[in-house]
Amino acid sequence: MILSDFLFSSYGSKYKPNFKFEEKLMCNQKAPAIKASKFQISYFAFEGPETHIPARSAVTQVIDSAQSPYTFSHCKVYAAWETDEIIGYELWRNIGLAMICVFVVTLLLLCNIQICVMVILIVVFTLTDIVGFLHFWDITIDIISCVNIVLAIGLCVDYSVHIGHAFLIAKGTRQEKAIEAIATIGPAVFNGGLTTFLALVLCSFSSS
Repeated sequence: MILSDFLFSSYGSKYKPNFKFEEKLMCNQKAPAIKASKFQISYFAFEGPETHIPARSAVTQVIDSAQSPYTFSHCKVYAAWETDEIIGYELWRNIGLAMICVFVVTLLLLCNIQICVMVILIVVFTLTDIVGFLHFWDITIDIISCVNIVLAIGLCVDYSVHIGHAFLIAKGTRQEKAIEAIATIGPAVFNGGLTTFLALVLCSFSSS
């Protein structure tokens, strides 16, 4: 009777939608068996993943401590929070897989381990530069930035592979081959980088 009286009272009637009973709830009668129930919690305003991820984990631990297979918590913002929780691991994994693919394909096409290693080093230096700029621009690691970081691997490897291939097919000493490679393919690589920059520079004026 206590639960039934509470849910039909002026104070407890607002909580009636939070309960689903096996039978219809009647006033002044014992409440039937509860089929399901829910309650709401409120989070504080969090500043970033370093605060909302532990809060989400704490709620999950409390639910797990109930040792019931039918308990869970749900909120629309959880999708973004779960992304923030795994985005770091996913980013490192995707970068590693992309670098392995670049190394294998470059080695198969150029058939020169030294040039292949140099190409990988150039890609690593480019990624370091990009991530460094993201830090100074106060851009957080989210889905969009992760996609662009991985995409940058495919963009920057193209230029270095062209220079490496031109060096391999050039004739003469190492210095003469380097000069010929820069002279033959260098302008095309420069034009490719310049046009890519001009295509993306307009995005800098975007507000989002």
